[in-house]
Formats: sequence, structure tokens, C-alpha cells
Amino acid sequence: DRGAEVVLVSGDATYTATYTSSARSYNVSLNVGGGTIGSGNVTSYTCGTGATLPTDMTKDGYIFEGWYDNESFSGAVVTVIGTSETGDKTYYAKWAILYDLVIDGVQVNDTNKDDVLGNGKVSYDPETNTLTLNNATIGSIASASAIIAYTDINVKLVGVNTIESGIAFDVDGALSIGGSGSINVVSSNSGIYATGNITITGGTINAAASDRVISAEDSNVTISGGTVRATATGAYGVGIAADAVILNGGTLEVIATDEDGYGIVTKSGVTVNGTVIVY
Repeated sequence: DRGAEVVLVSGDATYTATYTSSARSYNVSLNVGGGTIGSGNVTSYTCGTGATLPTDMTKDGYIFEGWYDNESFSGAVVTVIGTSETGDKTYYAKWAILYDLVIDGVQVNDTNKDDVLGNGKVSYDPETNTLTLNNATIGSIASASAIIAYTDINVKLVGVNTIESGIAFDVDGALSIGGSGSINVVSSNSGIYATGNITITGGTINAAASDRVISAEDSNVTISGGTVRATATGAYGVGIAADAVILNGGTLEVIATDEDGYGIVTKSGVTVNGTVIVY
């Protein structure tokens, strides 16, 4: 050491080395990818102590999926810097686009859209706004809404599907249902509800609800194919409620089991062009 005192010693001598422990610190760079760290930001860590990477992350229209040590997001998600690690670190936040669709409490995003519930039964194509139900069982009678859409949605039925919930379809927009499969709906409140037009082009729909089975508020319900059976089970329940009901094809059966129930309630009437109506 150039700054140390030099002592000349003659003869034998014994020396004892003294060390001062000083753990080294390293820099941490977090690339948030347009997002924001709410709390727990990390800018450095100390060898022997490590650090925990933040999880309080937000970005409008996206869901945070973890930190990665590379820009291609390959390998495992990094949650902590280990106590034995050394060197400066750089991590990248991975985000997935959120879609305006929630299935059985799971919000659809760019990562899970091909298998929303993880069982191969529900998928979503954001290019066509098409939700495919393939032998799916969704919800429970105690749940609020099984399928919530904050935009127009097309539903394709494949195989035999079942929904049980307070509201089976809760759509803020237009709803189209078709396909070659079927769906059985049991709802403690409303069955199939949309603020926009409801269009049924195919498939078999067997829906029962205590309030309104198929409801389009101030819009139209159009049936141009398939088989539809709407059963209102509650007092003052309604099979179909809409501004207008337009029947262009297929088969429609509407039932109100309560003596105070109604089959079809409209403001502008029912137009029958080619549908077979079962009383």
C-alpha cells in the first residue's frame, strides 16, 4: 500500500493481518417497458444479501407477467437476486395485452387467449372478437357473471357447453352466438344479456333464468338459425325482452313457468319471417 508507513525491522518478527469486512454492492437496471413501478423499486443490491424484484407494476391495458434477464423473455421469470450472486444486473418487464373479456373470473390477455382457463376448452381470437367454447363448463350458480365482455363479442359453440351463474353472458355491446354445438344455461338472475343487438345464427341454446332469459335492453334479438329454448322460471320472469324480436329462421321455444311470467316482451313487436315457433 503506497500510503502505508514503512517500518524497518532487523531480526525475526511475527505479523498478524487484520481485515475489515466490506460487502460489495452492484447496480440493478430495471427496464419497465412503458410501465410504472408502484413500490419496491430496486436500483442496487449487496452480495450476501440479494434483493427482491418489484411486483407492484402497472401499465394501462396490460398485465405484468414478470421480470426476465433478456429482451426476448426466454427462460424463467426472475423474482429475486440471490445472496450468492455478483455483478451488475439488468432485467426486462414482460407485459401481455389485456382484452375486454373476462371468463369465469379470468381476464383474457395475449398470453392466455389460446387457452383461457388452462383446460383447452375456451379460446379467444382478438382479430375477429370470437370466443370459442369447446365442451366448456363455466361458472357456478353462486357466481355473479360467467362471461363478461366490455365490447362486441362473437361466440362459437363447439360440442356440449354448460354455464351456471347469476348472469351467463353479460355483454356491454352486441352479442352473436352461432356454431354447430350447444349450450345449456342456468342462471339465478339473467341468462343472456347484452346492451346491443343479440343475434343467434346457429347451434342449440337451452337457457333458463329466473329473471330475463334473453335480454337486449333497447336493442333487437334476431334469430336466423339454430334451436333456441328460453325458459323463464321466476315470478314475472321474461323469456325474451328486447326492443324488437326478429325471427328469420331456426326454431324458437319460449316458456314462462310462473303464472305471472311472460314469454316475449318487446316495444316494437315481433317479426316472423321463417322461424318455427313452439308454444
